[in-house]
Amino acid sequence: MQELVKALESYDTTFHPECVKARNETAKFMASVQNGTGDWLSLLGGSGVGKTFLARLVRNWSKAEGISGGMFIRWITVCDYMRKGDYGVLDAMADASVLIVDDIGADYETELSKSKIYVIAERRYRKPTLFTSNLNLEQIGNQIDVRVASRLVRENNRVVTFGDCPDWSVSNYKN
Repeated sequence: MQELVKALESYDTTFHPECVKARNETAKFMASVQNGTGDWLSLLGGSGVGKTFLARLVRNWSKAEGISGGMFIRWITVCDYMRKGDYGVLDAMADASVLIVDDIGADYETELSKSKIYVIAERRYRKPTLFTSNLNLEQIGNQIDVRVASRLVRENNRVVTFGDCPDWSVSNYKN
């Protein structure tokens, strides 16, 4: 586990106490990828708390480990594909060895995008998946689909909520 934490060392855990938990849960997710257990990790909270930063570290780590077939994609990009009539991205997401979906709920919340998040959640059952979102679990249930929120917390899936963690960039801005 220490080597996994080392892969995350560029993530600033001194910024806020919740960052330590986020780093540790991310390392546990990475261990589950290595072990083939198919766990999920959801990083939920406001802008600027490091969710995407951690997600990119996981992507970089998986590439360095030689894990092929992984995919990192922003949900808004998926929505752009679907608006153009290209739904092949959904199959690629479902089939990825490790899927990282950044910023679910950051689109205009059309019925199509809501239904496709659910489809991805269903098709990713017991496959390593990492979601980030500015929404919390309750908001995901209310604004997207309660079934998606339910899948985020099932079985060995982990959820990290950055409750009162402030935006790192704003907090460290020097005028």
